[in-house]
Amino acid sequence: MPRATSRRRHFLQHTAALHILSFVASAIAAQISDTNATANSLLSGMIRTNLGKSLPAWQQWGAKYFGWMFFKTVEEGSATSCYAATNPDLVNVRGFYFADCAVTEGRPCMTDDAMAAELWRISTELTRDYPPAATPSCFTNEPMSS
Repeated sequence: MPRATSRRRHFLQHTAALHILSFVASAIAAQISDTNATANSLLSGMIRTNLGKSLPAWQQWGAKYFGWMFFKTVEEGSATSCYAATNPDLVNVRGFYFADCAVTEGRPCMTDDAMAAELWRISTELTRDYPPAATPSCFTNEPMSS
């Protein structure tokens, strides 16, 4: 039974992280809508790297022999990040969730504006003592000064 609890906890943590990323991108997108900046969230998927070297031997063995069915190569996993960051068609796209190089529908709670606004309020409250020395020009419509 403890393993099932551990797996469930891991699943819930992963799901919560995805929701938070989506909320943050949506909330930031709303806040920067009149600037040159963009904010989106994305899921790269499970990528086959050497990060699993600290896993127990049996999990490393499973990943080595069965991981090809579930894991992406580094190139495949980085494709969505590169797509969202460099595609000129996405210059003014803000607040979306990307997976496999496409805008993807998330779960309904990922587009809850009230929840996103509350997360934004809490985030700004928690970080209010850490403002940047100056607002970067990417967050304004003014040209960069030299």
